[in-house]
Amino acid sequence: MPRVSGWYPDPMGRFEYRYHNGQAWTADVASGGQRYVDPVSGPPGLRPPGVPGPSGPTGSSPVRRAGNGIALAGMVCGIVGLVTGWVPFFGILGIVASIVGLSLSIPGLRRSHQTGERRSFAITGIITSSLGIVVGVLGIILTVVVFRALQRFESPGANDARVDSCTVEDGYLVARGQLTNLSTQTRDYTVLVELDLGDRRRVAVDDVPAGESTTFVARSERATYDEGDSGSCAVVDVNGPVPFGLDPDLLD
Repeated sequence: MPRVSGWYPDPMGRFEYRYHNGQAWTADVASGGQRYVDPVSGPPGLRPPGVPGPSGPTGSSPVRRAGNGIALAGMVCGIVGLVTGWVPFFGILGIVASIVGLSLSIPGLRRSHQTGERRSFAITGIITSSLGIVVGVLGIILTVVVFRALQRFESPGANDARVDSCTVEDGYLVARGQLTNLSTQTRDYTVLVELDLGDRRRVAVDDVPAGESTTFVARSERATYDEGDSGSCAVVDVNGPVPFGLDPDLLD
């Protein structure tokens, strides 16, 4: 019967598997996915694979090699870190996932040299984890930018805003007012004005010097008013500049 080289249960019982080169048992052994060197010892006549007998394996098919689960886990963590790292407020999570992925993928690549399995997974994990760390750092920077923009919007600084007139012009209800910058530096503002019938409009008022005033105008969305109608217009709130130059009406 032909002798087939491959991994088989260790006939000496010291490890899970021992390699047979087709002619004799070798010192190359493995347990739990790790390979070791264990000199062959025992009674002479250890039978090679495929040769029946009490000291040899009973079948002719090699035993499947141990797996490489850490390579797969490292790749998954690396992908998670790469996908989430750039999202504002998730940069830290992305960096942590990428570091874990890198710490798993590197040992996974070493194990793939021993088991021959999931080498591509380990390499993918190393690449995605490395990129995930870089993207995570960028995500933290983006988080700081977004946080500061929101902080500027919520903290406009000292000011005084009022509506001076509320009249109908060409069917539109128009509120005209004045905003005074009471702080010590030039500021941008967003004024929320409530017109008649609950219609709210945001108006951007930019580059107001410290201690000076500027006018603003808020107009109803539809021309549904008749000349002579009277409305009630009032300033509801004053904020800083709308983040990233968005349309002020998008915040309504």
